[in-house]
Amino acid sequence: DVVNHRRMIEASDAEDQFKRVAGAKLDALLGLCEATTCRRVRLLAYFGEASTLCGNCDTCLEPPVVWDGTVAARKALSCAFRCGQRFGAGHLIDVLLGNVTDRVVQWGHSAVSTFGIGKELDKKQWQAVYRQLVAQGVLAVDHAGYGALKLTPLSRAVLTGAEPVHLRQLQE
Repeated sequence: DVVNHRRMIEASDAEDQFKRVAGAKLDALLGLCEATTCRRVRLLAYFGEASTLCGNCDTCLEPPVVWDGTVAARKALSCAFRCGQRFGAGHLIDVLLGNVTDRVVQWGHSAVSTFGIGKELDKKQWQAVYRQLVAQGVLAVDHAGYGALKLTPLSRAVLTGAEPVHLRQLQE
């Protein structure tokens, strides 16, 4: 379903700004689906409200399998920073995987220290990392900036190692 929705958004005759917002909304929904903590807390936080654990949602009743994504998160955040916080996940993933694309060459990102340091994960796994970092508030999407990923105040704690990051394990 996600692939079909993404394809419909991209194939739409709508303006680019609308497509970026629609894509971000889809990513926010996926972030909620991939949440590792109480869905009620996540949902209310999306609307700016605070809440306590509900104890009734699926993640409260049966916590998902998570992995320590701190190192991956630090790589993802560092890549966003070193690329000037001007690019979306697709480009950042190309940099992390060491893919020499026209855009990577054009912007000189094959020379940044994060180029090729993320080969332990594949593209799909990096997409999940970035989605979950946005859902956790560690990264923010700049919709006016063509979907660029920007560091948030929470990013510093992750980058310095003061805050661990737990990510939901992808289901095969």
